[in-house]
Amino acid sequence: MNQKDDNLIQERSWNVSFSEPDVPSKPADDCIAKAKNVPREHIDAVAKIFEDRPIVSKLYIKNKINDASIIANLRQYYIYLFCQKSVLILRILPLLAFHWKNGPWHLLWTKYGTDPRKDPKYRL
Repeated sequence: MNQKDDNLIQERSWNVSFSEPDVPSKPADDCIAKAKNVPREHIDAVAKIFEDRPIVSKLYIKNKINDASIIANLRQYYIYLFCQKSVLILRILPLLAFHWKNGPWHLLWTKYGTDPRKDPKYRL
């Protein structure tokens, strides 16, 4: 992942500051529009990761894609787009989760509607 990819993440997802009172409950309209060509089964495969863990890092997600539990077609899709796994970050993740800009969950992806600041089960 390079700086250009990181800039695209900033443009295509909710970036939530720790000081904001609420977290987003759904993706931004531009995220939905930019991911219209992503097959639904690929979105569902990544959504399964967020069912098990509502707060994850990019590395965790990339590693889970290599697991047999995620459909094989997902990997073929990335190879087809010649982007390796960065397509996940740029197109699929903003549909499912928001990105923290700062605070204890800095750079982590959190499932829409989940606010770890308000739920004690997310504390260490």
